[in-house]
Amino acid sequence: MGDKILDNVKKVSDEQHIASMNTLDNVLIDVALPIVSYDELVITDYINTKYFEIASSNDIAISQGNVKLEENSKIIWDLSSMLAGNKAQMTIDISLKDEYKEVLSVFETNNKEEVLSNIAGVEEKISSTETPILSTNFKIIYESNVPNGCTIEGDIPKTKEYSTFDTIHIEDAALTCEGYQFKGWEVVNKEDTEFIGDDYIRSYGNNIVVRAVWSKIDINISMNGTVHQVKSVLQATPTDVRNNRIYRNKMWKDSYRIKTTKIVLQKELDPIDNAVESWDISAEEDGSVMAYAVLNEDNNTYTIYMQGNGKIEANEDSSGLFYNFTKLESLEGLEYLDTSEVKNMHAMFYKLGAIESLDLSNFNTSKVTNMEWMFLSCDIYELNLSSFDTSKVTNMSAMFSGYNGSYLDLSNFDTSNVTNMSSMFSNYSSSAPLDLKNFDTSNVTNMRSMFYQFQGSTLDLSSFNTSNVTDMSSMFREYDSSYSLDLSNFDTSNVTNMSSMFYQFYGSELDLSSFYTSNVTNISYIFYYCPNLKKLNFKNATFNKVTKSTNMFSHMEDLEVLVSSEQSRVWIQDKLGDHGTAIIFEENENS
Repeated sequence: MGDKILDNVKKVSDEQHIASMNTLDNVLIDVALPIVSYDELVITDYINTKYFEIASSNDIAISQGNVKLEENSKIIWDLSSMLAGNKAQMTIDISLKDEYKEVLSVFETNNKEEVLSNIAGVEEKISSTETPILSTNFKIIYESNVPNGCTIEGDIPKTKEYSTFDTIHIEDAALTCEGYQFKGWEVVNKEDTEFIGDDYIRSYGNNIVVRAVWSKIDINISMNGTVHQVKSVLQATPTDVRNNRIYRNKMWKDSYRIKTTKIVLQKELDPIDNAVESWDISAEEDGSVMAYAVLNEDNNTYTIYMQGNGKIEANEDSSGLFYNFTKLESLEGLEYLDTSEVKNMHAMFYKLGAIESLDLSNFNTSKVTNMEWMFLSCDIYELNLSSFDTSKVTNMSAMFSGYNGSYLDLSNFDTSNVTNMSSMFSNYSSSAPLDLKNFDTSNVTNMRSMFYQFQGSTLDLSSFNTSNVTDMSSMFREYDSSYSLDLSNFDTSNVTNMSSMFYQFYGSELDLSSFYTSNVTNISYIFYYCPNLKKLNFKNATFNKVTKSTNMFSHMEDLEVLVSSEQSRVWIQDKLGDHGTAIIFEENENS
């Protein structure tokens, strides 16, 4: 980076030269979305050789899978052997070419990334050109943060560019705004900034955003006037519905999400003097709802206080409101959160940390239509949903996927309008019974992966009405078959996709005599890797519309399959090969 800063280079790691790793998320988040394992998963990274070079494959480290380097620019990472739910990391050491080391600029490290995936015979290719960058300069960006309804007088400092490692003094400004007082500047992205004393800051390549801080000026209220109370409404946490992704916005910062152990909601606005940072989280950006971050005694984690005038009204779109607070141990004051206007609770508590108990008995959910991912990957020992009104909910996809806790009482759930229950209890783990007898599934069309890797007690699905379901792919994939599974009441007459439905099912017998498959088109991997399965009653199954049947009976032997006709016997025997025998069902057989 030039002789003038060589003395400073030893103070920072290579990682700190990267301006942002978040740009990779747009590619890799698509890899992480499916809950089922990949049959094939390959990530290809194209290094920008105009600016950078890789000495050899020794500069690439991986935690899982296989990697190879082609032409010192193309890195192919094969993760096909990785199981669902696992994590993997690849680290690449690259060097900026000598001719650019004295140039004050920003360089893209990659030309593009490609992800090739294959799940149950469905192949998808994702490509992106959004890449991390290496910067030899950074900018100070000043934001006016103008309060709603007023006009700022005075000059906001212009954005300026500085060399990496320069020590910068934030500019002073004389700003006024009717009804508000300018209190100075706050650094928005503290995690990317080094503070030197009280007045100076430094960056190692990341742009620094500073925001004006305003406070309301007390106003004497005339007895002749009418006072209108400002509603304390939280900001929305918008979601990219197409890609099931929570947008990052100023409601929460990622540094607080992963370092907060406690959140407290309070019904009065009372500034906290020892807060390391405060920010406006109101929908109107009028200061009616404020957040304060207080450093805990360990000097590493935080307690967040959310304050409003009276009850804090949750936004109509409250998706991701408490998303990814992985270290959260306590969530207090939820009685001060008014959810009566909320329609979207998508991923509201997704990846919530190890909380002993979460009491949501005060939640008004009468208008909610979307509860997708609501408690996905949550470790909550006691979860109280006794007051939940789910009568308008249509989407419960992955609602309790990855849930780990004690008894879950869903007896009050009205599921009569739900159409999507895909992955609802996938990776579910609890020693207590899960009672679904009251579930009305008459309008459900999607049960994909509903009980994938289910680790609970025996399921009683006798009340399930599956007459409108079209997708049952991976529904009981890797289901713990030490618990009985009675599917005798299942109506599969409208199902088109049964791929991987009993993938890695370890029971010795499976009675699917009630299964009608006249509309099924995809049956690939349905009994893939079921080594203990010896008897399968498939007597009412027909296969006239099947177009995909890859690896139906792989990794098993001596399987006896009962079918109803010679046509079905010939078809099944062809798929069985030497893994078993198809036999025409006789009415006097005890099956």
